[in-house]
Amino acid sequence: MYNTIKHIRLALTPAERQGLNRHVFFGILISVLDIAFLGAVVWIVNIIANRGQVVGFGTSLSNWITGNLLMVAITALLLFALKNLIGYLITQSQYRFSYRVAARLSNTKLLQYLHGDYFNFVNTDSSVYMYQIGQQPIEFSQYILSGLHQIIVQAALIVLAVVAILIYNAKLFLIITVFILPPVFIVSYFVRRKIKTVRSTTRINSEKSLQYLKESLSAYIESHIYNKFTFFSDRYIKHQQQLNANLADLQSIQVLPSRLFEVFAIAGIFIIIFINSHNGNGDNLIAVGVFMAAAYKIIPGLVNIISYTGQIRAYEHVLNNMLPEVEQADITDFEDLEPIHKIEFKAVKFSYKERKIFETLNLQLSASDFAGISGFSGRGKTTLINMLLGFIEPHGGQISFNQQPADAYLRAAYRERISYVKQSVLLLHDSIFKNIVLTDGLYSEVRLNNALRISGLDTLIAEYPEGIHKLVTENGNNLSGGQRQRIMLARALYKNFDLLILDEPFNELDDEAEQRILNALKLLTQDGKMILFITHNQQSLAYCNKIITLDEA
Repeated sequence: MYNTIKHIRLALTPAERQGLNRHVFFGILISVLDIAFLGAVVWIVNIIANRGQVVGFGTSLSNWITGNLLMVAITALLLFALKNLIGYLITQSQYRFSYRVAARLSNTKLLQYLHGDYFNFVNTDSSVYMYQIGQQPIEFSQYILSGLHQIIVQAALIVLAVVAILIYNAKLFLIITVFILPPVFIVSYFVRRKIKTVRSTTRINSEKSLQYLKESLSAYIESHIYNKFTFFSDRYIKHQQQLNANLADLQSIQVLPSRLFEVFAIAGIFIIIFINSHNGNGDNLIAVGVFMAAAYKIIPGLVNIISYTGQIRAYEHVLNNMLPEVEQADITDFEDLEPIHKIEFKAVKFSYKERKIFETLNLQLSASDFAGISGFSGRGKTTLINMLLGFIEPHGGQISFNQQPADAYLRAAYRERISYVKQSVLLLHDSIFKNIVLTDGLYSEVRLNNALRISGLDTLIAEYPEGIHKLVTENGNNLSGGQRQRIMLARALYKNFDLLILDEPFNELDDEAEQRILNALKLLTQDGKMILFITHNQQSLAYCNKIITLDEA
């Protein structure tokens, strides 16, 4: 448990650690008030039961209480209401704190993904990242962080209750111990065994259910064409049902301790009554009251500690993913990068899984170049782009920017001056405007209008009543393929770039539209812009002043 607490604190920022300490303090404070108020009720009941003959704080006070029961009752109700209001506000603050931590961790995990290794992006299913970014931070806050908070508060509460009982009656404490320890050991053993079986499958089923749900939602057309409705639904529901069964087991485990403890507590009450009745002891009522007060606080406290410990153990795999990662070099460390005026690949080599992609790749791009790349599929066009952008490292040779050798970090820094239209389309479920500028803040109207003009979107949006604020649905499903490509091109043109990379950007456009855009792009090179144009259309390559053939690389 020590290592678990250590890792939890490592996952928090210094300010969050202070917040956790503060909420633990207030949690203990409200628990102390709970005990104090409960003790006051037992004391008042004892005075009333003995008709004011209990000295306590003085005979006159006892007599006053018995003579003013209505006022005492109203005052007690008001004080209890105030205490519980304070308790509610403290609990509300605790949960808001936990979910603020979850939001911060989600943002951190998303940024780690966006800045992460390219091959992790390629080889890891997106559902794994969806679970790690969207769900795990919530699970951490709900089951681990809140669980630790409750364990500390409940442990402090139990210690205070035990001290109070020892001061009042050590013999009574012994009886309480005898009747509480057995169920503690029994429940702890059972919970550990159950958690061990549930923990191993919860993470896998969470990831798989997300993966299959995502695939099912994307397979709307395929499910109709191939009549595979049940195939897609069955593979999703199989793991979702297993996940739900695991969660149901976890919930049912939490109920078990209170049920078992209640049986032992009732047995203890009747044994105390039995002993006192045979001894002729007049303190029967107060002894039972103290035992019930102890059962009221100690037993639920033990129940919570066991339940929250089980939760933390069940979600330990989440904790490992919340720990801060080793910081990598920040591409913002490269300040005031000069504009790109030359890029050179010298004898670059690259292999993937023992397959040689490039033996000796040589190419050179200079300002005002409109360079075309041709080659059969699988010849490494995407690999070339990824090396140029710093996503992957060559296995030999050298890549230079502005006649200076550029490692992956420097090439990544130069992304600020490069724009890129991929083959695969990325469109947000938002307006055309937002899909182009990708910002909620200030934007350049001049650059936006220029991008709309070159891409041909200006005439398209004129047909919509909403204009540029027309909503693009998920994946651009309400747009044609050509319209989607125009938005992608406009996004790339809106950026202030030195190099524009176009990877099969016009295969959804007709020849006339493609030629019109290529003529506009040709004018950009006259202003010193570089364009790297990848296409299978030999006619379009005629616009290029330089052709790079990868078949011989």
